[in-house]
Amino acid sequence: MNATVTKIGLLLVFGALGVLIFLLPTKPGVSNTTPEISTENKVKEAIALVQFGGQPMQGIQLLREVLQEDPNQKDAIYHLGVFSVQSQQWGKGLNRFNHLKELGAFKEFEDAYYYHALCYANVDSLEQANIILDEALLTVQDTALQETLQQFKNTITNL
Repeated sequence: MNATVTKIGLLLVFGALGVLIFLLPTKPGVSNTTPEISTENKVKEAIALVQFGGQPMQGIQLLREVLQEDPNQKDAIYHLGVFSVQSQQWGKGLNRFNHLKELGAFKEFEDAYYYHALCYANVDSLEQANIILDEALLTVQDTALQETLQQFKNTITNL
């Protein structure tokens, strides 16, 4: 019986050593720590925190951190702009969409035209909002968005 217990003990020890050896880094200087979260994943996490996680300020802060690392990170700028509009912070939204437009990212985020014009309209710059809407109607490919933009243009034209 003692021989059986000894054999089982030795098997456990060698099994544990095998697992430890497997977990060791294969190259010098390589660690098994969690890698840095990519910018794209930070943006996704931030959006989830704002929209679904019930922690909007943490999500906003994470997007701001992304912009500290890369001030021209288009996804972060776009989403901060949208969140600014949702919270009726028109000036902040306007700054963010102006920046996004300077980066040429309105092709990637076609609805940014709508948000941009909405910001202008809410800071009493209807003429500038109309200019943005005219530009959008010439470039936007999404037909549903085109209809929304045209309705918006009709609304502010009749004010």
